[in-house]
Amino acid sequence: MTKYEQAEFFGIENRLVKLSEECGELIQALTKYYEVLHFANRDKKPYIENIEEEMADVYLLCSEVRYLLDIHGHNLEQRMNYKIKRTDGVIEQEMNKNVEKFISTEEIEKLITDIS
Repeated sequence: MTKYEQAEFFGIENRLVKLSEECGELIQALTKYYEVLHFANRDKKPYIENIEEEMADVYLLCSEVRYLLDIHGHNLEQRMNYKIKRTDGVIEQEMNKNVEKFISTEEIEKLITDIS
């Protein structure tokens, strides 16, 4: 059976519940990795493998739910691109804040005037 045939066999209610469960398991895996992230002597490979396993489950179930709900790829692409651009704006604001911590706008203008 293909993943889409499996999705049709189980149905949307089952796939939604299963996706919710798998998202919870991914959150647990990410939390465990976060907890050991700063331990230099700790082997992180099993934690990363667990994250990969849970991501695969979530990714698979997302594709099944997407199929069952007839969500088109171009719609997702548009939404992802919007979110990427929005995040770029947040990053730019943060970078500007960090620059202003070191040198004010007035100081920058004075430096430009002095150079000219």
